[in-house]
Amino acid sequence: MKKLLKQLFNHERYQSISIILTIIFMIFLSACEPTCHSLIDPTKKITRIELDGEVPLIQARIDTELKDLEQQAAIRALLISLATQYASSGTFPIGTALTGAIALLGTGAVIDNFRKRADVSKLELELEEKET
Repeated sequence: MKKLLKQLFNHERYQSISIILTIIFMIFLSACEPTCHSLIDPTKKITRIELDGEVPLIQARIDTELKDLEQQAAIRALLISLATQYASSGTFPIGTALTGAIALLGTGAVIDNFRKRADVSKLELELEEKET
């Protein structure tokens, strides 16, 4: 059998090579699924089915960002309308402005105190490490 295959291969060398290459090519085409880079994680390669799964996630992100933009535009429009109303009427609600300013100052003070406490605790940890 071995002698027969060797004789056949030597006699029909190029036809045998083309048959072997065709078989390898057919296996490659049927076994290897095409992939592309993920839209969410570009370092990862994904198939068509996985890409179809990413589309709703990306659409949900887009919808969320659009809603955020709409909220920002609504707040901006409200502030502009209030400013226009105050400018046209000639009156300005001092109490509201004063309350808002105090709230901003209080928020800044709380954040600053939190930052200072974090710095103090870092310094205390460093001192404890040096002492030990």
